[in-house]
Amino acid sequence: SQQRGIIQLPTGSGKTAVAAGIIQKLKVKPFIFFVTSIDLLLQAKETLEDILRDNGEPIVVGQIGGGVIDIRDINVMTVQTAVRSLGEEWDKDHKFDSDDQDDLTPIQNKIDVLNLLKNAKGSICDEVQHWKAETCQLVARSLDNSYYTYGCSATPYRDEGDDMMIQGCFGKKIVELSASQLIRENWLIRPSIKIVHV
Repeated sequence: SQQRGIIQLPTGSGKTAVAAGIIQKLKVKPFIFFVTSIDLLLQAKETLEDILRDNGEPIVVGQIGGGVIDIRDINVMTVQTAVRSLGEEWDKDHKFDSDDQDDLTPIQNKIDVLNLLKNAKGSICDEVQHWKAETCQLVARSLDNSYYTYGCSATPYRDEGDDMMIQGCFGKKIVELSASQLIRENWLIRPSIKIVHV
C-alpha cells in the first residue's frame, strides 16, 4: 500500500470514515489522527469509535487534547497539544489564522506524549492545508517512526507556495475526488445555492 500521500475529499464526503478504513487496513499501532480543534477532536473520536473494531468488538480511541490525556493504540490528538508537548507555545505567531483557538490541556507527563509522537507507526493529519505552519512542521518532524503518514482535506493547498511545505510532510496527492463527481455518483446531495444581497 501507499506509504504516504495527500487525500483530497470534499466537505461532507466522510474523511474521518476514510481515515478509519485506512487505520483498520494498515493494522499498525500506535496510530495518531491529528486534528486542529477540540470540536474536531471529539467528533473524530466518536466517528472512529463507531467504525473501528478489534475482532468484531468496538474499541476505545485515545484522546490527547480537550482536557484529556488518555493514550491508546489508536489516538486522536490536537495539533495544539502536540505542539505544547514539544515545548512550543500556541501564541499569535503560531496560530493557523486569527480564529484558531489553543487547546490548554494540562500535560502532566510530557514524556508519555513525546513517546507517542516518536513511536507512532502511522499518522493521518486532518485539515492538511494548515500543515505549512511552523508549528505543524515541528509536529511532522517529531514523527520519527511514522512509516505511514497521510494528510487529508477538502482544500489541501490555500496559497501559492503551500504545496512544497505540505508535500514535504506527506508527499504528493494520491486521491482527488470533487464534490461534482460525488454528487453525480449519489454520495453527496446536490446543493441548492441562493445568493442573498446584503
